[in-house]
Amino acid sequence: MFERPKTHCERYRDSIQTSSDGLPPPGIYIPQCDENGLYLSQQCHGSTGYCWCVNSSGQERIGTRTGPGSLRNLIISHLTKCINCCVLTLA
Repeated sequence: MFERPKTHCERYRDSIQTSSDGLPPPGIYIPQCDENGLYLSQQCHGSTGYCWCVNSSGQERIGTRTGPGSLRNLIISHLTKCINCCVLTLA
């Protein structure tokens, strides 16, 4: 069975040092990759609650960052903005 090489997102995620219990140190941002190893269009920092959109290289798209405690409809709107941004980028 052929195993594909790891993507940038997977390598970045895997490079984060974990403690003996297998958990990353508190406060560390861990990138989220999809099943193909690509960056998810919306990234969130688990410790801070901030979320933002990224391009295919994992770079933050300016103006997409939202703070913690956002209302659910704002989060849905934010995710739609990420998806639309990605669609526009691919077009």
